[in-house]
Amino acid sequence: MTLQISRPWARTESADALMGAGFFTVANPDVEHDRLLSASSPKAGKIEIQAIKVVGPGIRMKAVEAGLRVPKLTTLVLKPRGYHLLMLDLPAPWPIGSKVPVSLDFEKAGRIEVELLVEAHGPIGVEALVDTSKEIGRAHV
Repeated sequence: MTLQISRPWARTESADALMGAGFFTVANPDVEHDRLLSASSPKAGKIEIQAIKVVGPGIRMKAVEAGLRVPKLTTLVLKPRGYHLLMLDLPAPWPIGSKVPVSLDFEKAGRIEVELLVEAHGPIGVEALVDTSKEIGRAHV
């Protein structure tokens, strides 16, 4: 099982926040489904896999207890206002431009190590609001 992780990044709500969020794109070119079971980092006391649920005019975050399914032949984007890693109990705020090491544990692909680049906090951009999930074409498999 080979998963492809791209554009790993993170941000916090403010320069002194002790919680942050991690984002990345995971492509599954395999013919089997996989599942992100958990994540960990020495730069966070706890990491939860979160989903966003729209409730009336607002949103609510909810932990994905059973892990995040990564369907076969699909690219899944973890992004603001969507699936993401909620990183809690930071020992110190993350400086913009720094890197946060994260271990991603998948059911079939096993552990994949990534470094999230810390970007500026701020309003959510158009890129985050567009659903970029897509099916992988056969030419890419």
